[in-house]
Amino acid sequence: VPPFQIPRMRFVEASLAIECVTSEFDGARAFLLEEVIGGDEGHFRKYLNNVLAAPVSFTNEDDEERAEFLTFSQHVQYFKTKKMAFVADYQGES
Repeated sequence: VPPFQIPRMRFVEASLAIECVTSEFDGARAFLLEEVIGGDEGHFRKYLNNVLAAPVSFTNEDDEERAEFLTFSQHVQYFKTKKMAFVADYQGES
């Protein structure tokens, strides 16, 4: 049992869509498709930046703890996958 509370989070459903090309000269584009988070699921906010390996700064202590936990878990994922992968876009329910 960890000596801290693990925040309640969930993953957004996502898919990768790649264009079908008809010519070897055309480059296929790829798109990340994500579900729309509905208002009936609570208030959602962004905890980690997509550009920096740093959490978003919050004045609310609970949000700050969630951001720190997610930063920690991102680093664990990165090292456990031998620097091959990590979740970059953490958001969560308050």
